[in-house]
Amino acid sequence: MIENPTKVSGDWHELPSLDVPVLLQAQRIKRIISGDLKARLVTNPEFDGPEESFLRAQLARIAHATTLMPTGIYKTDEADPFVIAEMEGEEKVNKSTSDLAGLDNWVWARPGILPSGLLKAAEVEEADGDDAENQAAQTREKTMDRLVPLTQCDEGNWKISLEGLTDSHKIKVKTAEEIKVEYLNYGVNVLQSMKWPGAITVQYMGK
Repeated sequence: MIENPTKVSGDWHELPSLDVPVLLQAQRIKRIISGDLKARLVTNPEFDGPEESFLRAQLARIAHATTLMPTGIYKTDEADPFVIAEMEGEEKVNKSTSDLAGLDNWVWARPGILPSGLLKAAEVEEADGDDAENQAAQTREKTMDRLVPLTQCDEGNWKISLEGLTDSHKIKVKTAEEIKVEYLNYGVNVLQSMKWPGAITVQYMGK
């Protein structure tokens, strides 16, 4: 990040690496960033680190909760559902602006952060002969499913609107084999996060 955003030629400052304890502490407090990255934070609950560590944690939370992509482009790996890969050939579907005007056609691009601060839940072995311990293991957190529509995994936290020229126009596209009829929409899909104000995703003409 730039230390002084008011200066176009300001020096860049690399934020520190993020670890789980810092992320968990950052989730419990609210604070306005002062701009002094080395400042110690006086908060309740306590935050063990300078402002740059707090900022790094919040950026991670925002990125994982607001980076979106349309459905039909990636799929989960059969061997490991946590891993996603881009679809190829006819399997890949590039949806139109009109199709993407609904939240059910949008998913998180990044894995969700669990209450423990991890992205993937720790594996817990089932204990022998201890029902209480077995029950506790079964109630442990689970890794969030990937590529789940926002209407199912983050309902109520997003607002979507189709802005601009919202009418669809019929056009003829000539290919080597045939002439196809397609519908062109010059509108812009705007997705706004209600949880993280200012986080906006914009889609226009396939981009």
